[in-house]
Amino acid sequence: MLEIWDALEAGTFGDDPASDPRFYNIRWFKQEQLLLERV
Repeated sequence: MLEIWDALEAGTFGDDPASDPRFYNIRWFKQEQLLLERV
């Protein structure tokens, strides 16, 4: 997770990080993990 934070701070994801597919993959993974924990 720290690598992602460092990349965001360094601008690796560009001006609009939310449009980067890697962002969606990370968000999807986090949502899926939260859903699995509730089951």
